[in-house]
Amino acid sequence: MTPNAVRHLERVGLGPAVQRWGAGVGTGSCYFRHDGTPIAPVQVTDATGWNATFGMHRADFVDFLAANLPVGIVHTGHRAVGFEQNDDLARVKFANGAIVEADVVVAADGIHSELRPYVFPPSKPVFHGTISYRGLVPREHLPDWPMDRWQMWAGPSKHFLVFPVRHGTMVNYVVGFVPTDEEMKESWSAPGDPEVLRREFEGWDPRVGEVLKQVDKTFRWALYDRDPLPTWAKGRLTLLGDAAH
Repeated sequence: MTPNAVRHLERVGLGPAVQRWGAGVGTGSCYFRHDGTPIAPVQVTDATGWNATFGMHRADFVDFLAANLPVGIVHTGHRAVGFEQNDDLARVKFANGAIVEADVVVAADGIHSELRPYVFPPSKPVFHGTISYRGLVPREHLPDWPMDRWQMWAGPSKHFLVFPVRHGTMVNYVVGFVPTDEEMKESWSAPGDPEVLRREFEGWDPRVGEVLKQVDKTFRWALYDRDPLPTWAKGRLTLLGDAAH
């Protein structure tokens, strides 16, 4: 989470939540080659020199955003299943039978958006030929690991990223773009094999191996491409976020 994002969260009173759940990232942050040779420092400040860069667990971020919503803003248990519109209004149908009318509908319902086909005919995703991994390691399993920096190792065809989360009590790792011939379905939570992951980074900087040695559970997801939509809006309906791309 970078200063431009933190600035907006502070404006709506969520600065203390960022401090509580995030892990401050300092000027020791760095990009490395796969063998550990430094490439360049990571920019952790804004143009004024303000350092407000934090490692943040996605679940914690979603939780404190939800906890600070005014009552009645979000209605859970509503899965959109249909949409129609005319010159006067738009209408969304939900699986629980509810129907909501509005002047404008913003569909931010994710990569498997139910409303995207109402903007443009659906296209089949194409497997990219790569997968990514992610996971967490408790700090006590890496007692000598620096918990005040964001670090990334870049090598042939893949990279390895590590940063602290949960106020420095956990190390989060993200592995990008590992080539594979094995096509797998789209999923954010498919289990991966830690031994396979470790083999992918044999011969890299020993610090990468130090993290991977402590991994006993990992998740993987396949990378898919979709053709860009020529438009994100149609009439009173527009797409936002993963629903659009």
